[in-house]
Amino acid sequence: VSQHLWSIAGGVGPLFDAGHWDRVLAGCDELLATEAGLLDPALRATALVMRARVLVLRGRRNEAGDAEEILELARPLEELQVLAPALMVAAQLAHADRETERSVGYLKDFAAATRDVAETYRESLLSQVARIAVAVGEVDLVADLVAISGGRTPREDLNVRSAAATVAEARRELDVA
Repeated sequence: VSQHLWSIAGGVGPLFDAGHWDRVLAGCDELLATEAGLLDPALRATALVMRARVLVLRGRRNEAGDAEEILELARPLEELQVLAPALMVAAQLAHADRETERSVGYLKDFAAATRDVAETYRESLLSQVARIAVAVGEVDLVADLVAISGGRTPREDLNVRSAAATVAEARRELDVA
């Protein structure tokens, strides 16, 4: 049972990136329907984060959950593979709620949490972070994150390039974008 649940959780990220959002939601629903004692808190947090990402991007914010609830679960775990996406989705949810100050706070927390650690925690989410940051007027914050990012894997490289283009566009450097 445990291996099955971990496999589902491990698959929702790649399915999200590949655009198979209905399958992401199905996997998240299966995880969240699991008996509480059988589901690792990291898997529950992952399911809540990925479900919220899909729903808010589909314009279904009212079904996406509460940012603070997700963070209350993710923060105590002290696992960056859970916390970084949770902070990003919290910023996304706050932005969708037009709570700019809260969104900026979550983005700053994301930047601090992902600064002096393995780049993958930052770079795998950087394109989405950039879009949120630009939307809430934090171009310099995301430009700083781009500047310290290298994109070691193809996925991370694409995220860094996308974030750099988002920053350039926000700065009206259309040739660069």
